[in-house]
Amino acid sequence: MTLLAILFALLIDYALHLPPALRSAQWLAALARGIGQMSGETRRTEALVWAGLVVLPLAVVAAAGTLLTAYGGVLAALVYVAAILVYSFGPLNVDREVSRILAVETEAKLPAAAAKLIAEPLPASPETRSRVLVEAVFSGALRCWFGVIFWFLIFGPAGALLFRMARWMMEESVVLSARQRQWSAALAAVLEWPVSQLMTLGLALVTDFDTVFKAWRHYHREQGHGLWEGDNGFLLAAAWEAARDAAASRDGFTEERRGPLAPVALARDLVWRLLAIWLAVIALLLMVSWLT
Repeated sequence: MTLLAILFALLIDYALHLPPALRSAQWLAALARGIGQMSGETRRTEALVWAGLVVLPLAVVAAAGTLLTAYGGVLAALVYVAAILVYSFGPLNVDREVSRILAVETEAKLPAAAAKLIAEPLPASPETRSRVLVEAVFSGALRCWFGVIFWFLIFGPAGALLFRMARWMMEESVVLSARQRQWSAALAAVLEWPVSQLMTLGLALVTDFDTVFKAWRHYHREQGHGLWEGDNGFLLAAAWEAARDAAASRDGFTEERRGPLAPVALARDLVWRLLAIWLAVIALLLMVSWLT
C-alpha cells in the first residue's frame, strides 16, 4: 500500500490543479494562536507550547489512520494516506512552475513567471540567474516531494505532515516567538538533511558521478555545512554543476531546449529522474520485505 499511496498522490499532484487554499497552513496558524495564549516568557513554557503545536496534529493524523485501517479497510486507509500525502506536498508544484518559466517569451516576463518558485529578485547576469533558478528547482523539489516521501516512509502519514509543518512553522502567518521560530527552523534543518544527502547521492547516479562528488566535496571543504543552520547548500551546488555540465553536453535535451534557461529545463528532468530512482528503490525494498 505504501508505494501505491505514493504513486496515487504524485499522480493527483501532477494532474490536478488543486487550489492553494486546499493545501494551506491556515489551520496551523489558528492552532498556534489558540495555544499561543498559554505561552509565557519562560523558555520552559514556550517549549511546552511549541511541542504541543507539533505533537497534537500528528497525534490526530496517526489516530485517524489507525481507526480507518481498523474499521474502514485497506481501500479507505489507502485513500486517507494518499490524501495526507497530497496535502503534505504543499501548494507549490515545481513541474508546473518550471513550465511557466520556460514558456516566457521575453526576459521582462521572467520575474513574474518565477515568482512562486523563488521569492528574491532574479540576478541580472544570465548565468547567475540560471543558477538561482536551478537551485530553486531542487530546493522546491526537496520541500515539495522528496522530504515528504522520505519521512512518510519512516513514520507514515504523521511523518509526511511533520515535514510540511516544520516548513509552515517558519512562515510569518504562523505566529510564534523568536525562540519557537528558531526551534522550527532547527527541526526543518534536521528533517531536510538526510533527504538532501540521499538526493545528492541519487543525482550522482543519474548524472556524472565525478562532477557531483567534486561539487559536494568542494562545498564541505570551502563552506562547511551546519546541520542546525538549515544549510543544505551541498545539494544545490551539486545540482547546479550537474545541470550546467549536462546542458553543455546536451544530455537528454531536445532541440527546443536551448539558451540560458537550458539548465533550468534539465534541472526539472533531473528531478523526475531522481523521483524515478527513489520509486524504484522503494519498490525493491518492499519486494525484499515481502519475500522475507
